[in-house]
Amino acid sequence: MAESEPPPTGCTTTFWGWGGVSRGESFFHDQLAAEVLCQLVREVPTASWLPRGAGCSYGDAALNSSGTLLRLLGSERIELDSDAGQVRVGAGMRLGDLLSRLVPLGWWVGGVPGFLDVTVGGIAAADAHGKDHLGSGSFGDQIEEIDLVTADGSRSRISRNRDGELFAATIGGMGLTGQITRLLLRLQKLPSAWMVQTKRRTETLTETFDRLEEMLAEHSHVAAWIDGMERGKNLGRGVVSGANFAERSLLSSIGSARHFRWQPTRPFPLVPALSSVFTARTVRCFNSLRWSFSPSEKREGLRPIAQALFPLESLKRWNRLYGEAGLFQHQCVLPREVAPEGVEEILRTLHESKNPPFLVVLKRLGTGTFPLSFPLDGWTLSCDLAASPSSEAVLRVLDERVAALGGRVYLAKDSTLTPALLERMYPRLGELREVRRRVDPEGRLASDLSRRLRI
Repeated sequence: MAESEPPPTGCTTTFWGWGGVSRGESFFHDQLAAEVLCQLVREVPTASWLPRGAGCSYGDAALNSSGTLLRLLGSERIELDSDAGQVRVGAGMRLGDLLSRLVPLGWWVGGVPGFLDVTVGGIAAADAHGKDHLGSGSFGDQIEEIDLVTADGSRSRISRNRDGELFAATIGGMGLTGQITRLLLRLQKLPSAWMVQTKRRTETLTETFDRLEEMLAEHSHVAAWIDGMERGKNLGRGVVSGANFAERSLLSSIGSARHFRWQPTRPFPLVPALSSVFTARTVRCFNSLRWSFSPSEKREGLRPIAQALFPLESLKRWNRLYGEAGLFQHQCVLPREVAPEGVEEILRTLHESKNPPFLVVLKRLGTGTFPLSFPLDGWTLSCDLAASPSSEAVLRVLDERVAALGGRVYLAKDSTLTPALLERMYPRLGELREVRRRVDPEGRLASDLSRRLRI
Protein backbone atom coordinates (compact mmCIF):
# COMPACT_ATOMS: atom_id res chain seq x y z
CA MET A 1 0.00 0.00 0.00
CA ALA A 2 0.92 3.68 0.06
CA GLU A 3 3.64 5.03 2.32
CA SER A 4 2.72 4.67 6.01
CA GLU A 5 6.17 5.47 7.40
CA PRO A 6 9.39 6.91 5.94
CA PRO A 7 11.10 4.33 3.70
CA PRO A 8 14.80 3.62 4.22
CA THR A 9 17.18 6.02 2.50
CA GLY A 10 20.27 5.28 0.43
CA CYS A 11 19.01 1.96 -0.94
CA THR A 12 16.51 0.42 -3.35
CA THR A 13 12.96 0.37 -1.99
CA THR A 14 9.48 -0.53 -3.27
CA PHE A 15 7.14 2.45 -3.55
CA TRP A 16 3.39 2.52 -4.10
CA GLY A 17 0.99 5.07 -5.48
CA TRP A 18 -1.39 6.41 -2.85
CA GLY A 19 -4.20 4.28 -4.28
CA GLY A 20 -2.20 1.15 -3.49
CA VAL A 21 -2.34 -0.23 -7.05
CA SER A 22 0.70 1.13 -8.93
CA ARG A 23 4.13 0.27 -7.57
CA GLY A 24 7.79 0.36 -8.54
CA GLU A 25 11.28 -0.18 -7.14
CA SER A 26 13.58 2.83 -6.97
CA PHE A 27 16.85 3.92 -5.40
CA PHE A 28 15.87 6.48 -2.76
CA HIS A 29 17.49 9.43 -0.99
CA ASP A 30 15.46 11.19 1.71
CA GLN A 31 15.68 14.39 3.79
CA LEU A 32 18.00 16.18 1.40
CA ALA A 33 19.10 19.79 1.75
CA ALA A 34 18.94 21.69 -1.54
CA GLU A 35 22.73 21.96 -1.76
CA VAL A 36 23.15 18.20 -1.32
CA LEU A 37 20.45 17.50 -3.87
CA CYS A 38 22.29 19.55 -6.51
CA GLN A 39 25.33 17.32 -6.11
CA LEU A 40 23.35 14.09 -5.96
CA VAL A 41 21.52 14.62 -9.24
CA ARG A 42 24.89 14.72 -10.98
CA GLU A 43 25.81 11.38 -9.42
CA VAL A 44 22.59 9.34 -9.35
CA PRO A 45 23.37 5.67 -10.00
CA THR A 46 20.47 5.25 -12.44
CA ALA A 47 19.56 6.60 -15.85
CA SER A 48 16.73 8.75 -14.50
CA TRP A 49 15.63 10.59 -11.36
CA LEU A 50 12.42 12.15 -10.10
CA PRO A 51 11.44 14.41 -7.19
CA ARG A 52 9.09 12.78 -4.67
CA GLY A 53 6.99 14.61 -2.12
CA ALA A 54 4.58 12.91 0.26
CA GLY A 55 3.69 10.19 -2.26
CA CYS A 56 0.01 11.21 -2.39
CA SER A 57 -0.51 10.85 -6.16
CA TYR A 58 -3.01 8.04 -6.59
CA GLY A 59 -1.39 6.33 -9.57
CA ASP A 60 2.15 6.29 -10.98
CA ALA A 61 2.99 10.01 -11.10
CA ALA A 62 5.37 9.80 -8.09
CA LEU A 63 6.97 6.50 -9.12
CA ASN A 64 10.18 5.97 -11.09
CA SER A 65 10.70 2.25 -11.54
CA SER A 66 14.38 1.28 -11.90
CA GLY A 67 15.31 4.93 -11.40
CA THR A 68 16.09 7.22 -8.46
CA LEU A 69 13.66 9.13 -6.24
CA LEU A 70 14.86 12.18 -4.30
CA ARG A 71 13.01 13.87 -1.45
CA LEU A 72 13.79 17.20 0.16
CA LEU A 73 14.21 17.95 3.82
CA GLY A 74 10.84 18.96 5.28
CA SER A 75 11.85 22.32 6.75
CA GLU A 76 9.48 24.15 9.12
CA ARG A 77 11.05 27.55 8.39
CA ILE A 78 8.99 30.19 6.62
CA GLU A 79 9.84 33.77 5.63
CA LEU A 80 6.70 35.88 5.99
CA ASP A 81 6.55 39.38 4.50
CA SER A 82 3.39 40.82 6.06
CA ASP A 83 3.71 44.12 4.21
CA ALA A 84 3.76 42.41 0.81
CA GLY A 85 1.36 39.62 1.81
CA GLN A 86 3.82 36.93 0.71
CA VAL A 87 5.59 33.94 2.24
CA ARG A 88 8.67 32.03 1.09
CA VAL A 89 8.55 28.37 2.06
CA GLY A 90 10.53 25.19 1.48
CA ALA A 91 8.98 22.78 -1.02
CA GLY A 92 9.32 19.86 1.40
CA MET A 93 7.00 21.44 3.99
CA ARG A 94 3.63 19.73 4.46
CA LEU A 95 0.58 21.84 3.66
CA GLY A 96 -0.84 21.23 7.13
CA ASP A 97 2.35 22.55 8.72
CA LEU A 98 2.29 25.66 6.54
CA LEU A 99 -1.34 26.49 7.31
CA SER A 100 -0.81 25.86 11.02
CA ARG A 101 1.84 28.60 10.90
CA LEU A 102 -0.07 31.06 8.69
CA VAL A 103 -3.63 30.91 10.03
CA PRO A 104 -2.80 32.08 13.60
CA LEU A 105 -1.07 35.07 11.98
CA GLY A 106 -4.19 35.89 9.96
CA TRP A 107 -3.04 34.61 6.54
CA TRP A 108 -4.31 32.05 4.04
CA VAL A 109 -3.19 30.50 0.74
CA GLY A 110 -5.81 30.17 -1.99
CA GLY A 111 -6.23 27.13 -4.21
CA VAL A 112 -5.23 24.48 -1.67
CA PRO A 113 -6.59 20.91 -2.04
CA GLY A 114 -8.60 19.12 0.64
CA PHE A 115 -5.68 17.04 1.88
CA LEU A 116 -3.17 18.39 4.43
CA ASP A 117 -0.53 15.64 4.24
CA VAL A 118 0.82 16.79 0.86
CA THR A 119 4.01 18.80 0.36
CA VAL A 120 3.96 22.36 -0.93
CA GLY A 121 6.25 21.37 -3.79
CA GLY A 122 4.04 18.43 -4.67
CA ILE A 123 0.87 20.47 -4.99
CA ALA A 124 2.75 23.02 -7.10
CA ALA A 125 3.97 20.25 -9.41
CA ALA A 126 0.39 18.97 -9.73
CA ASP A 127 -1.10 22.49 -9.88
CA ALA A 128 -3.64 21.35 -7.28
CA HIS A 129 -6.95 23.13 -6.82
CA GLY A 130 -9.56 23.50 -4.10
CA LYS A 131 -13.22 24.35 -3.60
CA ASP A 132 -12.45 28.01 -4.31
CA HIS A 133 -11.16 27.69 -7.86
CA LEU A 134 -13.60 30.13 -9.43
CA GLY A 135 -12.49 32.92 -7.11
CA SER A 136 -8.87 32.07 -6.28
CA GLY A 137 -7.62 29.90 -9.13
CA SER A 138 -5.40 26.90 -8.54
CA PHE A 139 -2.44 26.65 -6.18
CA GLY A 140 -0.15 27.52 -9.08
CA ASP A 141 -1.87 30.87 -9.46
CA GLN A 142 -0.65 31.82 -5.97
CA ILE A 143 3.02 31.21 -6.86
CA GLU A 144 5.21 34.25 -7.54
CA GLU A 145 8.66 32.61 -7.69
CA ILE A 146 10.13 29.11 -7.77
CA ASP A 147 13.64 27.98 -6.85
CA LEU A 148 14.33 25.01 -9.14
CA VAL A 149 17.06 22.38 -9.50
CA THR A 150 17.05 21.11 -13.08
CA ALA A 151 18.25 17.80 -14.51
CA ASP A 152 21.95 18.74 -14.58
CA GLY A 153 22.00 19.92 -10.94
CA SER A 154 21.98 23.65 -11.70
CA ARG A 155 19.85 25.99 -9.56
CA SER A 156 17.81 28.98 -10.68
CA ARG A 157 15.04 31.27 -9.45
CA ILE A 158 12.24 31.57 -11.99
CA SER A 159 9.01 33.57 -12.20
CA ARG A 160 6.49 34.79 -14.76
CA ASN A 161 9.04 37.43 -15.83
CA ARG A 162 12.22 35.36 -15.43
CA ASP A 163 12.24 32.31 -17.74
CA GLY A 164 8.46 32.38 -17.82
CA GLU A 165 8.25 29.32 -20.07
CA LEU A 166 10.10 27.14 -17.55
CA PHE A 167 8.05 28.65 -14.71
CA ALA A 168 4.77 27.82 -16.47
CA ALA A 169 5.90 24.31 -17.40
CA THR A 170 7.01 23.57 -13.84
CA ILE A 171 3.59 24.38 -12.34
CA GLY A 172 1.52 21.33 -13.18
CA GLY A 173 4.55 19.69 -14.80
CA MET A 174 4.43 16.67 -12.47
CA GLY A 175 8.08 17.05 -11.43
CA LEU A 176 9.36 16.59 -14.98
CA THR A 177 11.20 19.93 -15.22
CA GLY A 178 13.18 19.55 -11.99
CA GLN A 179 13.06 19.63 -8.20
CA ILE A 180 11.27 22.63 -6.71
CA THR A 181 13.20 23.62 -3.57
CA ARG A 182 11.49 26.86 -2.46
CA LEU A 183 8.45 28.89 -3.46
CA LEU A 184 7.27 32.45 -2.95
CA LEU A 185 3.49 32.45 -2.43
CA ARG A 186 0.96 35.26 -2.56
CA LEU A 187 -1.32 35.25 0.50
CA GLN A 188 -4.87 36.28 1.38
CA LYS A 189 -5.72 38.15 4.58
CA LEU A 190 -8.05 36.20 6.89
CA PRO A 191 -10.83 37.80 8.95
CA SER A 192 -10.67 34.82 11.35
CA ALA A 193 -9.83 31.11 11.51
CA TRP A 194 -13.51 30.22 11.19
CA MET A 195 -15.95 29.69 8.34
CA VAL A 196 -19.69 30.11 8.03
CA GLN A 197 -20.73 26.85 6.39
CA THR A 198 -24.08 26.24 4.71
CA LYS A 199 -25.40 22.77 3.86
CA ARG A 200 -28.49 21.23 2.33
CA ARG A 201 -29.32 17.90 0.78
CA THR A 202 -30.62 17.33 -2.74
CA GLU A 203 -32.92 14.70 -4.24
CA THR A 204 -31.63 14.39 -7.83
CA LEU A 205 -28.61 15.19 -9.98
CA THR A 206 -30.45 18.11 -11.60
CA GLU A 207 -31.20 19.59 -8.19
CA THR A 208 -27.57 19.05 -7.14
CA PHE A 209 -26.35 21.16 -10.07
CA ASP A 210 -29.01 23.82 -9.40
CA ARG A 211 -28.14 24.11 -5.70
CA LEU A 212 -24.43 24.25 -6.49
CA GLU A 213 -25.04 27.21 -8.80
CA GLU A 214 -26.96 28.94 -6.01
CA MET A 215 -24.16 28.30 -3.52
CA LEU A 216 -21.54 29.61 -5.94
CA ALA A 217 -23.33 32.96 -6.10
CA GLU A 218 -22.97 33.41 -2.34
CA HIS A 219 -19.94 31.40 -1.16
CA SER A 220 -16.20 31.25 -1.88
CA HIS A 221 -15.76 27.50 -1.22
CA VAL A 222 -18.37 25.18 -2.75
CA ALA A 223 -18.64 21.43 -3.39
CA ALA A 224 -21.16 18.60 -3.37
CA TRP A 225 -20.90 15.10 -1.95
CA ILE A 226 -22.92 12.73 -4.13
CA ASP A 227 -24.37 9.43 -2.97
CA GLY A 228 -22.69 7.23 -5.55
CA MET A 229 -24.66 4.15 -4.55
CA GLU A 230 -28.02 5.59 -5.65
CA ARG A 231 -29.39 5.06 -9.14
CA GLY A 232 -32.68 5.46 -10.96
CA LYS A 233 -34.72 8.51 -9.96
CA ASN A 234 -32.34 9.22 -7.05
CA LEU A 235 -29.20 9.19 -9.19
CA GLY A 236 -26.99 12.12 -8.21
CA ARG A 237 -28.68 12.98 -4.94
CA GLY A 238 -26.27 14.40 -2.39
CA VAL A 239 -25.33 17.14 0.05
CA VAL A 240 -24.26 20.56 -1.23
CA SER A 241 -22.06 22.74 0.96
CA GLY A 242 -20.78 26.29 0.68
CA ALA A 243 -18.54 28.25 3.03
CA ASN A 244 -17.16 31.75 3.54
CA PHE A 245 -14.48 32.97 5.92
CA ALA A 246 -16.24 34.33 9.00
CA GLU A 247 -15.91 37.95 10.04
CA ARG A 248 -15.00 38.43 13.70
CA SER A 249 -18.33 40.14 14.32
CA LEU A 250 -19.95 36.71 13.90
CA LEU A 251 -17.79 35.09 16.59
CA SER A 252 -19.43 36.58 19.69
CA SER A 253 -20.10 33.10 21.08
CA ILE A 254 -16.45 32.06 20.63
CA GLY A 255 -13.69 33.17 22.96
CA SER A 256 -11.27 35.67 21.43
CA ALA A 257 -8.34 33.33 22.07
CA ARG A 258 -9.85 30.94 19.49
CA HIS A 259 -10.55 33.52 16.77
CA PHE A 260 -7.27 32.71 14.96
CA ARG A 261 -6.49 29.28 16.37
CA TRP A 262 -5.70 26.49 13.90
CA GLN A 263 -7.99 23.64 14.96
CA PRO A 264 -7.50 20.53 12.81
CA THR A 265 -9.83 17.57 13.08
CA ARG A 266 -8.67 14.98 15.58
CA PRO A 267 -7.97 11.89 13.44
CA PHE A 268 -9.19 8.39 14.14
CA PRO A 269 -6.50 5.69 14.57
CA LEU A 270 -4.75 4.33 11.50
CA VAL A 271 -6.66 1.72 9.52
CA PRO A 272 -4.86 -1.60 8.88
CA ALA A 273 -4.82 -2.69 5.24
CA LEU A 274 -6.00 -6.23 5.89
CA SER A 275 -9.34 -6.57 4.16
CA SER A 276 -11.69 -4.10 2.56
CA VAL A 277 -13.99 -2.23 4.94
CA PHE A 278 -15.64 -0.61 1.93
CA THR A 279 -18.21 -2.92 0.38
CA ALA A 280 -21.32 -1.97 -1.55
CA ARG A 281 -23.43 -2.87 1.48
CA THR A 282 -21.46 -0.88 4.07
CA VAL A 283 -21.10 2.17 1.82
CA ARG A 284 -24.80 2.12 0.91
CA CYS A 285 -25.68 2.07 4.60
CA PHE A 286 -23.25 4.90 5.44
CA ASN A 287 -24.39 7.03 2.50
CA SER A 288 -28.04 6.58 3.38
CA LEU A 289 -27.42 7.70 6.96
CA ARG A 290 -25.32 10.68 5.86
CA TRP A 291 -27.96 11.84 3.41
CA SER A 292 -30.88 11.27 5.81
CA PHE A 293 -29.26 13.24 8.62
CA SER A 294 -28.37 16.19 6.37
CA PRO A 295 -30.75 19.18 6.38
CA SER A 296 -33.44 19.34 3.70
CA GLU A 297 -33.29 23.16 3.78
CA LYS A 298 -30.30 25.50 4.07
CA ARG A 299 -28.64 25.32 7.48
CA GLU A 300 -25.74 27.53 8.56
CA GLY A 301 -23.14 26.95 11.22
CA LEU A 302 -19.69 28.12 12.34
CA ARG A 303 -16.80 25.70 11.92
CA PRO A 304 -13.01 26.05 12.18
CA ILE A 305 -11.36 26.37 8.77
CA ALA A 306 -9.41 23.13 9.20
CA GLN A 307 -12.59 21.16 9.87
CA ALA A 308 -14.71 22.85 7.19
CA LEU A 309 -12.25 22.42 4.30
CA PHE A 310 -10.40 19.21 5.21
CA PRO A 311 -13.05 16.68 6.36
CA LEU A 312 -11.02 13.63 5.26
CA GLU A 313 -8.38 14.51 7.85
CA SER A 314 -10.67 12.87 10.42
CA LEU A 315 -9.43 9.51 9.13
CA LYS A 316 -5.73 9.34 8.33
CA ARG A 317 -4.78 7.08 5.41
CA TRP A 318 -8.38 6.26 4.67
CA ASN A 319 -7.13 4.65 1.45
CA ARG A 320 -6.49 1.56 3.55
CA LEU A 321 -10.22 1.08 3.95
CA TYR A 322 -10.15 -0.42 0.46
CA GLY A 323 -7.94 -3.28 1.61
CA GLU A 324 -4.85 -4.70 -0.05
CA ALA A 325 -6.33 -4.42 -3.56
CA GLY A 326 -6.39 -0.62 -3.24
CA LEU A 327 -8.48 1.93 -5.11
CA PHE A 328 -8.67 3.93 -8.30
CA GLN A 329 -9.81 7.53 -8.34
CA HIS A 330 -11.13 8.87 -11.61
CA GLN A 331 -11.20 12.66 -11.60
CA CYS A 332 -12.27 14.39 -14.76
CA VAL A 333 -13.45 17.85 -15.71
CA LEU A 334 -16.15 18.37 -18.33
CA PRO A 335 -16.97 21.62 -20.16
CA ARG A 336 -19.81 23.51 -18.51
CA GLU A 337 -22.30 23.07 -21.35
CA VAL A 338 -22.06 19.24 -21.42
CA ALA A 339 -21.33 18.55 -17.74
CA PRO A 340 -24.84 17.68 -16.45
CA GLU A 341 -25.41 15.05 -19.13
CA GLY A 342 -21.80 13.88 -18.96
CA VAL A 343 -21.84 13.40 -15.19
CA GLU A 344 -25.08 11.45 -15.44
CA GLU A 345 -23.57 9.25 -18.15
CA ILE A 346 -20.46 8.56 -16.05
CA LEU A 347 -22.49 7.56 -12.99
CA ARG A 348 -24.79 5.33 -15.06
CA THR A 349 -21.82 3.69 -16.79
CA LEU A 350 -20.22 2.85 -13.43
CA HIS A 351 -23.44 1.29 -12.15
CA GLU A 352 -24.01 -0.69 -15.34
CA SER A 353 -20.49 -2.12 -15.07
CA LYS A 354 -21.23 -3.11 -11.44
CA ASN A 355 -18.59 -0.68 -10.16
CA PRO A 356 -20.58 1.84 -8.12
CA PRO A 357 -18.37 4.68 -6.87
CA PHE A 358 -17.88 4.66 -3.10
CA LEU A 359 -16.99 8.36 -2.81
CA VAL A 360 -18.14 11.01 -5.28
CA VAL A 361 -17.45 14.76 -5.21
CA LEU A 362 -18.62 17.41 -7.68
CA LYS A 363 -17.07 20.91 -7.91
CA ARG A 364 -17.07 23.90 -10.24
CA LEU A 365 -13.80 24.93 -11.92
CA GLY A 366 -12.70 27.92 -13.93
CA THR A 367 -10.07 28.09 -16.67
CA GLY A 368 -6.57 26.75 -15.97
CA THR A 369 -3.45 28.86 -16.46
CA PHE A 370 -0.50 26.58 -17.23
CA PRO A 371 0.29 24.05 -20.01
CA LEU A 372 -0.68 20.98 -17.96
CA SER A 373 -3.22 22.65 -15.68
CA PHE A 374 -6.16 20.33 -15.14
CA PRO A 375 -8.97 22.92 -14.75
CA LEU A 376 -11.13 24.18 -17.57
CA ASP A 377 -14.38 26.13 -17.46
CA GLY A 378 -16.72 23.42 -16.25
CA TRP A 379 -17.41 20.84 -13.56
CA THR A 380 -15.03 18.31 -12.05
CA LEU A 381 -16.25 14.91 -10.87
CA SER A 382 -14.11 12.59 -8.76
CA CYS A 383 -15.14 8.97 -8.20
CA ASP A 384 -13.38 6.47 -5.94
CA LEU A 385 -13.64 2.82 -7.00
CA ALA A 386 -12.38 -0.37 -5.40
CA ALA A 387 -9.52 -1.59 -7.61
CA SER A 388 -10.24 -4.66 -9.75
CA PRO A 389 -9.82 -5.72 -13.39
CA SER A 390 -13.45 -4.71 -13.94
CA SER A 391 -13.05 -1.21 -12.49
CA GLU A 392 -9.83 -0.66 -14.45
CA ALA A 393 -11.63 -1.64 -17.65
CA VAL A 394 -14.53 0.74 -17.08
CA LEU A 395 -12.11 3.60 -16.32
CA ARG A 396 -10.63 3.14 -19.78
CA VAL A 397 -14.14 3.47 -21.21
CA LEU A 398 -14.69 6.64 -19.19
CA ASP A 399 -11.37 8.11 -20.34
CA GLU A 400 -12.50 7.76 -23.96
CA ARG A 401 -15.86 9.32 -23.21
CA VAL A 402 -14.35 12.25 -21.30
CA ALA A 403 -12.07 13.02 -24.24
CA ALA A 404 -15.01 12.84 -26.65
CA LEU A 405 -16.89 15.39 -24.51
CA GLY A 406 -13.95 17.81 -24.60
CA GLY A 407 -12.88 17.13 -21.02
CA ARG A 408 -9.72 15.92 -19.38
CA VAL A 409 -8.49 13.60 -16.63
CA TYR A 410 -6.37 14.84 -13.70
CA LEU A 411 -2.85 13.40 -14.01
CA ALA A 412 -2.27 13.34 -10.23
CA LYS A 413 -5.12 10.80 -9.95
CA ASP A 414 -4.70 8.95 -13.24
CA SER A 415 -3.84 5.28 -13.72
CA THR A 416 -5.36 4.42 -17.10
CA LEU A 417 -4.87 7.19 -19.69
CA THR A 418 -3.15 6.50 -23.01
CA PRO A 419 -0.74 8.76 -24.92
CA ALA A 420 -3.34 9.41 -27.63
CA LEU A 421 -5.96 10.53 -25.12
CA LEU A 422 -3.46 12.75 -23.33
CA GLU A 423 -2.79 14.59 -26.60
CA ARG A 424 -6.52 15.22 -27.06
CA MET A 425 -7.13 16.34 -23.48
CA TYR A 426 -4.12 18.65 -23.05
CA PRO A 427 -3.67 20.75 -26.21
CA ARG A 428 -0.73 22.67 -24.65
CA LEU A 429 1.26 19.50 -23.96
CA GLY A 430 3.76 20.52 -26.64
CA GLU A 431 4.82 23.53 -24.54
CA LEU A 432 5.95 21.26 -21.71
CA ARG A 433 7.77 18.95 -24.11
CA GLU A 434 9.61 21.86 -25.68
CA VAL A 435 10.77 23.16 -22.30
CA ARG A 436 11.89 19.68 -21.27
CA ARG A 437 13.96 19.32 -24.42
CA ARG A 438 15.68 22.59 -23.57
CA VAL A 439 16.41 22.02 -19.86
CA ASP A 440 16.73 18.22 -19.93
CA PRO A 441 17.97 17.20 -23.40
CA GLU A 442 19.09 13.76 -22.17
CA GLY A 443 15.70 12.98 -20.62
CA ARG A 444 17.10 12.28 -17.15
CA LEU A 445 13.93 13.42 -15.37
CA ALA A 446 11.29 10.73 -15.77
CA SER A 447 8.46 8.94 -14.01
CA ASP A 448 6.35 5.88 -14.63
CA LEU A 449 3.59 8.31 -15.65
CA SER A 450 5.80 10.12 -18.17
CA ARG A 451 6.90 6.84 -19.73
CA ARG A 452 3.35 5.46 -19.88
CA LEU A 453 2.00 8.63 -21.50
CA ARG A 454 5.15 9.50 -23.52
CA ILE A 455 5.22 13.03 -22.15
